[in-house]
Amino acid sequence: MTLDASQTALARSRVYHLLGKLFLYGLTDETLPHVRAVDELADALSVFRAQTGELDLDSAAADYQHIFGFNVFAFGSTFLDETARVGGDETERVTDAYLAAGFPVVETGEAADHLGVELNFLGFLARMESEHTGDDAEHARRLTRTFLDEHLLAWLAPITVAIRRQGHPFFTALADLTLEMVCDHRADLEPPDDQSLRELPEPPDILEDPKTGLRDIGKYLLTPAYSGIYLSRDDIRALSRGGELPAGFGARRTMLNNLLRSAADYDGLTDVLDGLRVLVEQMREAHRAFAKTCPPPAGQMAEMWLGRLDRTEEMLGQIAAHV
Repeated sequence: MTLDASQTALARSRVYHLLGKLFLYGLTDETLPHVRAVDELADALSVFRAQTGELDLDSAAADYQHIFGFNVFAFGSTFLDETARVGGDETERVTDAYLAAGFPVVETGEAADHLGVELNFLGFLARMESEHTGDDAEHARRLTRTFLDEHLLAWLAPITVAIRRQGHPFFTALADLTLEMVCDHRADLEPPDDQSLRELPEPPDILEDPKTGLRDIGKYLLTPAYSGIYLSRDDIRALSRGGELPAGFGARRTMLNNLLRSAADYDGLTDVLDGLRVLVEQMREAHRAFAKTCPPPAGQMAEMWLGRLDRTEEMLGQIAAHV
């Protein structure tokens, strides 16, 4: 059966709201029946169940907390702001977009630029489109296009890669489905306005400063808008195991600083730099694929991230030359 424009928009609204709930709360008794109705998620759920022996929602909740509470911080500001901190400029810009569209932001306990909240907003706009015709429906589509181009599409590819790296079958499928759906939706909208494309903040050339130390390098690497990569706690632990070096515990910044310091002290910096180069190449491959499978402005956004990765690879090479 072929859906008309209104029915397609309504279907999108329902799926966006489901995806939003899953990113906000994980698998729950409420979402489980709806997950089983989506083939991609149902298949991933079967894989997860095969790994654990049973579908245990408590286990799924623990996995959700491990990924999104300790490793991958699903906020636009984490990826797009030069502070890489929640509640920054991106949070404010997204909030303004919600207010301009009349989105009734429900208290979720999360910042406005959380991935789940942004998906709920897209669901709100899709429902608005489904309930109107003519200029009103076009207004909803225009708001959707602007939000995708200026906000979500600017960081959806890098967070998808970060989630994939966690190796969890269900949440990997959730991230991939979200990326596929958003790209499919963008393809149905008007081409981008070059004036509205999001730009990343210009990264500093920290190696030009003679006072730059390992702590400064660590801070740079933990700022995706500068480095182009996202380092989770598990990524840092993997880097430490690869070089048989201690990273300790605590915040990512503390762990990375400990790792870099111990690597410098015990001749392990080369191994850590090699591990970081692997991450750079993984991100590079992901952005190239993103540009091929997602319509404009994916290509332009991929080029921005690829430029950051090129600079980071060059920086790592410069550091390696002095080891």
